[in-house]
Amino acid sequence: DETTPFTVIASDIDSALGSLPGYLLYDGSDATRWTANTFPAWNQIDLGADNKKIFGSFRYLNGSVNDGPEQVEIQGSDDPSFVTHEVVADYDDGGLTPMNSWTLPIPMLPSQSYRYYRFVVKTIGTGASGNVSVFGLEFFEVDSAIQSDNLGIFPGAQIVDTLDNKYHIT
Repeated sequence: DETTPFTVIASDIDSALGSLPGYLLYDGSDATRWTANTFPAWNQIDLGADNKKIFGSFRYLNGSVNDGPEQVEIQGSDDPSFVTHEVVADYDDGGLTPMNSWTLPIPMLPSQSYRYYRFVVKTIGTGASGNVSVFGLEFFEVDSAIQSDNLGIFPGAQIVDTLDNKYHIT
């Protein structure tokens, strides 16, 4: 999406379901989604050269129990090709998150801030149709003074720095 200040790329887009590109994962709408059908599938966001972040947790919006992610990991890197990266979270949902629900915040343990983050879907739920659908992804930033500052990433026109040190995209 050319209005998004971040660059988003995805390993795969399930073209059988129409155009469901990677940036839809961050658009803030519960009605749109990123869908892929080759695994592991990943969705990568570039926060920008001067916008490295260290995140303490993340969560995602599960669209369907069957087509939702089961095993995921988050990778952080300063290398856009992810030849070198750190796995900062590894999570197995085990089919616990109900349809159309957000997961609880999932801890991330990065050793440093990164410019690039990659959401990797390693497996999907049993009985899935062969694709994965994820309707949203949010990261929560670690603030050294507060220790739990929230960062939700929703693409749009610009980054807004609010008075409470929360960042979002409008």
